[in-house]
Amino acid sequence: MKPIGIYTVINGMGSNSKGYVYRREATNDPTTEQLVNSVKALDEIANINAEPLFSLASEDMKPNHWEDMAVKVKEIHDKNNHGIVIGHGTDTMAYSAAALAFQLPEISNPVVFTGAQRSPDRPSSDAHLNLVGAAKTAMSDLGEIGIAMHETTDDKNVAIWRGNRTRKAHSSMRNAFASPNEGPIGIVSDKIEWKRKYKSTSEKTTIKAGFDDNIGMVWSHPGLSVQDWENIVNGKNGVVIAGTGLGHINSELLDVIGKTTKNVPVTMSSQCPSGSTNLNVYRNGEKFIVWFDQVVHWAGGGSTDGTYNFQFILYPDGNIDLNYNTLTGSHTATIGIQDANGDNGMQVASDQAYLHGGLSLKFSQGPDWISVIPSTGEVNAGSSEVLIVTADATGQEEGLYEGYLRLVTSGGNAGLPVSMLVSGSSSIQGDINGDESVNIQDIIFLINFILDVEEPDTGQFSAADMNDDGVLNIQDIILIINVILD
Repeated sequence: MKPIGIYTVINGMGSNSKGYVYRREATNDPTTEQLVNSVKALDEIANINAEPLFSLASEDMKPNHWEDMAVKVKEIHDKNNHGIVIGHGTDTMAYSAAALAFQLPEISNPVVFTGAQRSPDRPSSDAHLNLVGAAKTAMSDLGEIGIAMHETTDDKNVAIWRGNRTRKAHSSMRNAFASPNEGPIGIVSDKIEWKRKYKSTSEKTTIKAGFDDNIGMVWSHPGLSVQDWENIVNGKNGVVIAGTGLGHINSELLDVIGKTTKNVPVTMSSQCPSGSTNLNVYRNGEKFIVWFDQVVHWAGGGSTDGTYNFQFILYPDGNIDLNYNTLTGSHTATIGIQDANGDNGMQVASDQAYLHGGLSLKFSQGPDWISVIPSTGEVNAGSSEVLIVTADATGQEEGLYEGYLRLVTSGGNAGLPVSMLVSGSSSIQGDINGDESVNIQDIIFLINFILDVEEPDTGQFSAADMNDDGVLNIQDIILIINVILD
């Protein structure tokens, strides 16, 4: 028979049992032997022995326990090369399974969590069937962290769930676990019937252990205030928002959240058991933030020189912010953006010592009110080319519009600022007050402008400058009088 290690780590087999770690070495611990021997079906499945790891209620689990568990799995896989079952209190089993899934990206043998909603000394206990189902799963080629618990309330089958896709969905029923977006990946009875594709075991177990335990969790709800947010996130190294629906939060918090993102990463999830997040469906989802932390700068020749800590902020209108928080090391870099094929892009700097901590760059799409003809072309040496730049106010609301024309050439790049002021100017020359007629009231307006009693806006100036010489004076008054007397 194939050996497996059965780890009952944290109150793993119901509320009345102690926690132990089981593996192949012999043990004289009567409690351990009692638990293993009480499941006679295990004798026909695998060679099993045990030893303690830690014993505590599952609600007392902390991130350092997850790290210890991952290190232990790596150690036993390397030493004994067999599957592992981890008996765990059901209340936080899904947390631990997900934590191991992120710490162990590749495993050489299965790692399966199991537990019991009812302790082994009760006639209605689910412990025995769950343990047998987990043991069978631990001898498969499942290369993912799994959870093996009752499929239904009866004692027929055990369901196999992905460790990073599962939650406890009922407080007391024996079929308490669910994976809302996909269901179980397999069903264990006499044999395993696989329902979905899964990742197979790898040649070697790899580990990326450790968690930052100074992370703030914000549960979005009606009435959540700016003060609430600040109280929760102050001093944290990162923030996870459990948003409503597709990932929403009170719009009054957007400004303070934006300030928080300049210092620490902020991620959005959903409170909903099923579905996904999408920050671009409703107005409150105004941006998507991608944070890169401690990105190593490759210096060539197998060496590195410093790290980057920066973020991209993507907006629904296509604009992109690139914010650099902290940089270490001394080096040059090339900065810019390009499309997936590398056919279209914009370069900010090339092989220059351009970056520094606290630097922010903004990339925005070209405004649709500016056009250039021709948009591309070649200029022969010693010659010139005329470009026609058109600013079109058609359909634009009143206001000041500003943009840049980006000139990208083989001889260097440059930005040319362009602005356009759109105002509600009168369609009648001389109609300064916009009442659709030219009369003495317009002359009074013009005199006040000339004497600096009032200052005209752009539309009023255009209507008052009768001779289009760019100056308001007595000549314009005479021309308006002629219009009135005509």
